[in-house]
Amino acid sequence: MSTWKEWQTFNAGMIAILAAIISAYVALSLDRSARQRETVRALEFRQNEREKLRAQKREIDEQRHRELIAACAFLPASLSSIHQYVEDVSKKLLTLHMVRENKGECDLRKYVEEVQAPHVPDGYQGVFKDCITLSPPDVSEHLVYILVHLQVFSSRMASLDPEHLGYSYPEEMLIDSIRFQLKIESLFDFARKGAEVTELHRNADIYYSRITRLLGYQVQLERGNDERIDKFIDRATIRD
Repeated sequence: MSTWKEWQTFNAGMIAILAAIISAYVALSLDRSARQRETVRALEFRQNEREKLRAQKREIDEQRHRELIAACAFLPASLSSIHQYVEDVSKKLLTLHMVRENKGECDLRKYVEEVQAPHVPDGYQGVFKDCITLSPPDVSEHLVYILVHLQVFSSRMASLDPEHLGYSYPEEMLIDSIRFQLKIESLFDFARKGAEVTELHRNADIYYSRITRLLGYQVQLERGNDERIDKFIDRATIRD
């Protein structure tokens, strides 16, 4: 009888231990399930937040793109007016070069005194401001260059002094004016159809063909025809 009671006590103890183990397992399982649900909810929340941020970014990008398209609608006209001004300057500078080559310094000074710098265009500033703000960084830098260089270039043309032209000043300004034209032309495809900006000013052949065109194709200018022209073209093609 005492043995039976001992077995009952032992069995009861084992059952209690087993029950405790089962209870602990169930509690751990419930806790693990709760943590998993919390993790899933947290992941879903973060995913939803990321989706909201992506949607907001898409909306901002699309709005920015629409504004850029609207701004660029006026950019070709502004570029054309600046380009025409620089081309007119190129013609006058080429005339200075030809006068000195054919008639000498005295006639050059006389011509400089008589020549009037072309009118600098106006009304482009607002268009450039909007395009600089909305365009990709490389395009913005290009537009900033044109704005800054236009001010420097027009100032140098307005202050042409026949007494202080320097030996190669007309040639230096001539090549710089052609380079300026090429920098402007490289933006036309972007302004019209959003294409990438090209680097036309690095092609030396374009400078010679451009001067040939300004001469009315009466003279075919090539490398080796004029040492000063060659020197400034070489400089222009390696500058940024």
